[in-house]
Amino acid sequence: MATDLEQLTGFLDEEDMHYAVDKNGRAIHVPFGACTVRIFIVEDGEGLTFQAPQVFNLTESLHREATLVWMSKHVYETKIGHFGYDPRDGEIDVSHFHPIEDGELTKTQFMRLLHVVRQVATDDAKQLRHVAFTGQEPPEEDEDEDTLTPEPAPTPGEAAEPLTALPPTGDLPPEVRTDNWPAAPMPEPAWLKLAFGAFRAQLAQPIEAGRRLRLRGELWPELLRRRAASVEDGMVYQTASLATDFRLGEVQEYALAYVAYLHSLGEIEPTEAQIVTAFGEAASGAGAEIVEHLVTAGLLWRTGSGQEATYTLSPQAAMAYRRG
Repeated sequence: MATDLEQLTGFLDEEDMHYAVDKNGRAIHVPFGACTVRIFIVEDGEGLTFQAPQVFNLTESLHREATLVWMSKHVYETKIGHFGYDPRDGEIDVSHFHPIEDGELTKTQFMRLLHVVRQVATDDAKQLRHVAFTGQEPPEEDEDEDTLTPEPAPTPGEAAEPLTALPPTGDLPPEVRTDNWPAAPMPEPAWLKLAFGAFRAQLAQPIEAGRRLRLRGELWPELLRRRAASVEDGMVYQTASLATDFRLGEVQEYALAYVAYLHSLGEIEPTEAQIVTAFGEAASGAGAEIVEHLVTAGLLWRTGSGQEATYTLSPQAAMAYRRG
């Protein structure tokens, strides 16, 4: 039995879900915060296509081959919601076709298809981004505690392996000294090493307000001055070109560079709370506005929603801030 717009919107209304309908009445757009799933009525109502567009773009990824291999494996192992790649523009989407023909579409079927496609476009896409940024397989999820095999106790007389102690609170690395920095001009990888080193030293946990203030007020402006001097001397800096193309101010670049630093530590999808720690509690509101500005500019991509919103560098920003 063919389906129609009235039946599908009825299912969504019963679940009190927000949606929008195309002018021609052939597609429904269901927003989920981190993605939007489009539902197309095809073959005169005898089929449905679910699609989440633009979940990622591989145009500037350094690990395209590894990502495509991982996507192929995902397609092989997944029944609903497959990643698709458009080599013309690098777009990756998630889609699924569901035939109805002479059968009957139930609300349970429809909602399951909708939510599985959403899950692939958000949760599974995080794994895809991990491969695209690192070239490595995403880490496996931890097993449930009750399924873990306990480690055997040490043999009598055999010493147990000592635990690695955490550094004591307050055991911070030395503060950055600019007199140890090389003079400009310097190549961009050397400049990024200085910048990331400054973030590492000045924002080490537990963060001290004085260190953070010096990073923002003294070290970051000095880094930008040395970059400008290097560019004037003929050095090519992708970070400088990015700042010019997107008209980024000093604090906006500071936030973007900090996210790039977190990426270098493996924090590929930091939360907004993590990002604004670089600004301090007093400036957390301004930090949140800067994050939103970078999202609007397309340099940060929002990968989560709600209270735990997470963000990742766009491929263009990741390319500019890669070291080496």
